Amino acid sequence: MLEDFGMMTEPMPEDRVQYDLRALDKYCSEKKILPVDLSEEELKKFELPKDKSVANF
Repeated sequence: MLEDFGMMTEPMPEDRVQYDLRALDKYCSEKKILPVDLSEEELKKFELPKDKSVANF
């Protein structure tokens, strides 16, 4: 049955950028802004280190 959802089971590329979404959400809630309104510099604060693995759902 998983083969029906091949796109969902493909691994993420190795050069992907992952973010600490909980911290990002908290920051945006406190500032009352949307994540899309963040500057590049603000967004970089929430990047996870490349060696930190995150569950891929």
